[in-house]
Amino acid sequence: MTRDWRKYVDPLIREHLEAQIKNTLTHQKAYEAADNKGNAQLWVALANLSKQLFNTTMKLNYMEDVLKDLVKKLDTSSSKKEEVAFMETPSAVVAEQPLEKKTTPQKTTPKKTVAKKPAPKKKVAQKKPPVKKTSRRKTAPKKRSSRVKKSLRRF
Repeated sequence: MTRDWRKYVDPLIREHLEAQIKNTLTHQKAYEAADNKGNAQLWVALANLSKQLFNTTMKLNYMEDVLKDLVKKLDTSSSKKEEVAFMETPSAVVAEQPLEKKTTPQKTTPKKTVAKKPAPKKKVAQKKPPVKKTSRRKTAPKKRSSRVKKSLRRF
């Protein structure tokens, strides 16, 4: 009888509801120890939603920073192109210059080719023993971007 109310929920949000209930079940020990179990379960669900919102905000901030850096790089590269275009002579000025007299090409002597020595054979690298991987966990994050990258690794 306790699950009957779920079938009356709008089908568009029913999947989300079931996902939140499933997520709160992972913390069942916590809210089972509370005096008011219903309120405790709601607070756990609220904390899960807050965590999801925080992760999404961090991703969005990271993407905004990347886009801002990209725009700055594009602006600096386009200003450099404008400077180069300004320095180049226009084609109309080049066309107005008198043509130089054509000269006949001088005879050149063919170059002698020298036989190359074969390259020495490279030694075959021996297989190295596998390297132990250390944990990636750091004591404290130093920069905001490293925290963002660390949090994005999970996704």
